[in-house]
Amino acid sequence: MIDGVVAQAIVDDIAERLGVPVNVMDDQGVIIASSDRSRVGSLHEGALRVLRTGRLFAVTSEEAHALRGTLAGVNLPLQLGDEVVGVVGVSGEPSIVGEIAQAIARMAELMVIQQAFLGEAGWHHRVRLQMVEDLRAGLLTEAGWRQRQQLVGCRVEPP
Repeated sequence: MIDGVVAQAIVDDIAERLGVPVNVMDDQGVIIASSDRSRVGSLHEGALRVLRTGRLFAVTSEEAHALRGTLAGVNLPLQLGDEVVGVVGVSGEPSIVGEIAQAIARMAELMVIQQAFLGEAGWHHRVRLQMVEDLRAGLLTEAGWRQRQQLVGCRVEPP
């Protein structure tokens, strides 16, 4: 549900602004974006725990050795509405990064929501432009015209 390119842009923005290592994992626990690009594509066991429980999972340096693909840090669910769509992880000792991890997870959620809205708005705009082009070219039937209006949520009525 989360696009890797969008996730990487979010990670880069957060890591640059706050100076902390950040990862985003998908709904399968695979790292899809990271401030350490070498980690992208690897499984993150800490993320799997968050996905199973839907709750924060903190890992100390000592505990990290027992978990595949996991460093010390705090992992939080990335939620869109009531659905957990991924995990946001902030690397570092939980006692140090715990507070900021909560803010980063919320920031990431807001950025994902913003990207979804922008993508939907762009899609609506492209469909409307295509409608006008098809009308101009005489390619739309009356049924096709009604269908496209319904699809994009617009209603055009003659004066």
